[in-house]
Amino acid sequence: MADPKSELSSRFRAALAAAFGDELASTDPLIRPSSFGDFQANVAMSLAKTLGRPPCEVAAAIVERLDVEDLCERVEVSGPGFVNLTLRSGWIAEQAAAIRSGRARLEAELKRLPGTTVFPTQTNFVLVRVTDANEIFEGLKARRILVKNLHGWHPLLANCLRITVGTTKENDLLLAALNELNR
Repeated sequence: MADPKSELSSRFRAALAAAFGDELASTDPLIRPSSFGDFQANVAMSLAKTLGRPPCEVAAAIVERLDVEDLCERVEVSGPGFVNLTLRSGWIAEQAAAIRSGRARLEAELKRLPGTTVFPTQTNFVLVRVTDANEIFEGLKARRILVKNLHGWHPLLANCLRITVGTTKENDLLLAALNELNR
């Protein structure tokens, strides 16, 4: 499962390097939500002066080298040099399927932990009751794993944590930490 903004940023950086050299590969592509597509990249506007070229030419050079066919169904330069991007519905469906699969696996693994109750959900997070939410929250935080501690919000949420479904690697790190904390 991939974050579209991060994925687009990575691909824009590769296109920037291909179009203008490695020294511009670390330039922020300025990916933002857009009303003209799913996202908009404004990087050509900021690079135009540096490169001494019109923003629409800079945008066209980036788009020419931009590898997003698997991710976007439409890429277009508009206005003075904005790049509008519309995601493929198939790519979005794949990401949703990956989240559902990751959630199912995460729920199954969490149910195996002693003293843990997993509540059913259809979202991109899992609600789980543990023996001591504050202790587990602090233990995870010390390992640089962030979850939402809901203990104290409402009596029905006593000792509950909200865990966002991450990548397989992130979920594996979380589960390993929880197993260690439950010893």
